[in-house]
Amino acid sequence: MGANVYLVIKRLLRAFVKKSEILNYLPPGFGNRTVDIFEADEDTQTYTLSKTPQNNSLVDVYLNGALLVEIEDYTLTGASLLMLWTMRNTDRLIVKYW
Repeated sequence: MGANVYLVIKRLLRAFVKKSEILNYLPPGFGNRTVDIFEADEDTQTYTLSKTPQNNSLVDVYLNGALLVEIEDYTLTGASLLMLWTMRNTDRLIVKYW
């Protein structure tokens, strides 16, 4: 039943809303996602992003492929990302944001 409801909603949206109208509700620059990749080391806890994110809720931080949780694993102030624990030299940090 869930799949049928999904298809009905999808068809209704397609019938009533054009793609261009949906894009009007997205924030400016929403389609331009930035990705920063850092090779971690044991001496560094703060990493500087290449741009300042539009909103902290639009930031995804991954460590070795695992999604991290803000406040538990890291804090973000402007373009400065502070890891709340020490990483190993073999760790890879990927930050995706708008």
